[in-house]
Amino acid sequence: MPPSILQLIRVIQYISLTSLIYSLSSSAEDTTLVCSSTDATDCYPRIFQATKDFQDIREGQDIPPGLHVRLNIYDGKREARLNIPMEGENGEVQISDESPAQNSIITIPTPEKEAPIQETMPIKHEQKPPAYRPEGKVPIPNPTDAETFQSSLQSIKNNDQSLDQALDNLSDLSHDIYFGMEIIKDASALQNLVCMAFWHEAKNNSTSFKIMGRKAAIIIGSALHNNPGAMKELEPKKNIVMYPSCVAQSETTNDIKNEQFVVAFGRSLKQEQDPIILKTKIVTLSRLLKEPSIRGIFLKEEGMKLLLSIFTSDNDGFNIVRRKISELVMDNFLDEESGADITVWPKSRRSPKNRCMNKENNLEDGCWEHHIEKLSAISPKEKWLKEFLSALKDQRSKKKTKTEL
Repeated sequence: MPPSILQLIRVIQYISLTSLIYSLSSSAEDTTLVCSSTDATDCYPRIFQATKDFQDIREGQDIPPGLHVRLNIYDGKREARLNIPMEGENGEVQISDESPAQNSIITIPTPEKEAPIQETMPIKHEQKPPAYRPEGKVPIPNPTDAETFQSSLQSIKNNDQSLDQALDNLSDLSHDIYFGMEIIKDASALQNLVCMAFWHEAKNNSTSFKIMGRKAAIIIGSALHNNPGAMKELEPKKNIVMYPSCVAQSETTNDIKNEQFVVAFGRSLKQEQDPIILKTKIVTLSRLLKEPSIRGIFLKEEGMKLLLSIFTSDNDGFNIVRRKISELVMDNFLDEESGADITVWPKSRRSPKNRCMNKENNLEDGCWEHHIEKLSAISPKEKWLKEFLSALKDQRSKKKTKTEL
């Protein structure tokens, strides 16, 4: 039996009252913004703003009731617009009755005729989601920066006359996640930057050469800083970093020299007396050591002995360098909260004091505490020395306990 006029009036009143209550409850939320989970800068209204055209319903958006909602079968996204008759429509209307606690689409066919038969789209099976990328969504840079980056990277690889300007350009651009990844990805450019930063050439002991070396170190360090994508690109380049082929330029020849990183860096340090330049290079080295395979080679080649030799240097103004070395050791070997692998160093017990006072043994792994205590006695107000010593003692005690068990 068809519904009476009174019943229809009651239904219409109920729908109108429901819509009024919803609009009143949500009016305060109309201006609330929500942001994309993949891009914190991509924000939009929490309440979907409908127009006469279909628009994508974004993540976290609430849909007001009474809209025309449909599902895009090609990309799986929902779309909505105002529920008004449009030219070419056959009378079938989809109404959203969605509230924060309800999510449904109601289809009301035209009562006068049957709903048209639609072709069924083939269902795609076994579609795999895209591979997880730890760096997240990487924005593509603007064309001007991209052009500057490419020309500067080419100058680094060619070692041409515009090298100094190229280093300045990349010092600025390497902070960008995309450019940082591209720098580490380019094996030729990375090798030349490593050579400039850590490989010292006796005939090029000029101030300008040292400044260029510092810029190269800044570029590598900035490219790796908080950039998981660049760190991932670093692993296959471990031999380029730890065993680089550097060009020794002279007046007559350009000789290629292959030298192990720790040896080359150690020789470079003997010529470097500027604590600011050294501090920069230690920071960059710390970021390189975040890559496990590079860290393993560094330990195997007695890199910790090199760091201790710098730490015990009595050069004026080297306290800032010592502090950066302590941060390197903490971040990579002692402080698990900073991402350190606490299983790889130190491996040995603390050495006796008289052994560490012997010049032949004073740089071995067991003598770090001796030198830290010595510096702490000279500078008792330096809190970082006490924290460094405490962390190292704690780590050695854990290793000792495990050995005894």
